[in-house]
Amino acid sequence: MGRVYLGHIDPEYLWDRFDYKPLTGELIRRYSDQFRHKAGTAVGGKTPRGYLKTPIHGRQTMLHRVIYAWVTGAEPADGLHIHHIDHNPSNNAWHNLAVVTAAEHKALHKKNLTASSRIQEGKSI
Repeated sequence: MGRVYLGHIDPEYLWDRFDYKPLTGELIRRYSDQFRHKAGTAVGGKTPRGYLKTPIHGRQTMLHRVIYAWVTGAEPADGLHIHHIDHNPSNNAWHNLAVVTAAEHKALHKKNLTASSRIQEGKSI
């Protein structure tokens, strides 16, 4: 499945429905809904790759993109990605998110994969 962008969602919609804890990265529901999600509970189900996602207007949306829009009032410009600095896709703390170009993002992940494979092989970095 490809990336799902917020596009049409007004930040005021997000601000009305969620609170964000920037130190922990949790997005918290402000209201209960018809699906038994209670107000005050954290938003997000995990994808197989460890990213958190949540339905926004019936579309599964990556939580780091929702959080970016909640904090800044807009999505990143076209061609920009949100990178998890510590490479933990579940860590949506504000200090762990960075906006990068697609090329920068690819290079950051390539560098991390190279470092991880060296560690697994017992080689120092």
